[in-house]
Amino acid sequence: ETLCRAGASILLYAPTAFTSDPRALPEFKEPGAERTVTCIRDGIGYRLGPFSVYPEENEVMVEPIAELFIERAEAFTADHPRVSMQEVKEGLHELHTAMKTPGFELLAGSPVKRKLREREKVRVNSSGAGNANGSVQYVLMVGNPGAGKSTLLNSLANKVVFHSGCSIASGLMYKLDKHQVHESLVLLDTPGLEDERKRRQAAEAITEALKQSGHYRIFFVIQEHQGRLVPADKATMRIVLETAPITSFGIIINQ
Repeated sequence: ETLCRAGASILLYAPTAFTSDPRALPEFKEPGAERTVTCIRDGIGYRLGPFSVYPEENEVMVEPIAELFIERAEAFTADHPRVSMQEVKEGLHELHTAMKTPGFELLAGSPVKRKLREREKVRVNSSGAGNANGSVQYVLMVGNPGAGKSTLLNSLANKVVFHSGCSIASGLMYKLDKHQVHESLVLLDTPGLEDERKRRQAAEAITEALKQSGHYRIFFVIQEHQGRLVPADKATMRIVLETAPITSFGIIINQ
């Protein structure tokens, strides 16, 4: 109830399949116990067709790191009128969302992606909204050396292009490490944040990057030790947020 509320956002980190056939919805709502049904308006994805385990559901696969904006959230508890009238079983949660961004084409080069390219990319329940205009999308990882940024970015790139432990020599202009996966996706890393001066330089570089056209997703990669966040990671996050005009970001706690 704290996270899944109206006005919040959901990030789908993995490719996720949804039914596009309203007739299948009652089956999703029917099982007992706690469960959540997420409905997407203006969803964009690939029709799975013969690749689907459930072809009768006309499934559409949404790309990873798609962002859903929660417009309405409803929990059907025991005292809910619709539960009392036996219209809905107790324990159901419904999230009604709209797709803010359709995700990144991170499956490029994989056999699945090559098969999906042969199929039409579709907009489900479309009203003309959404970010399907082909603009460049950026994934930026911010964190101290050893936090795991390079490993995460390399997994997104599907090859080793970022190297951990890289540092920026004193006196040189700070610049973000950059790798373009394809024409609509760019990965960015913040190397060498060993001290406060370099953290502020990184924040200034991020500020300049945000002035460029495109859609940015910013993630702070931090570590914990004995159940507490590492102080140096908290300091980096505080300095960058104080300096750069970042209004929306995610936090990845890496162990």
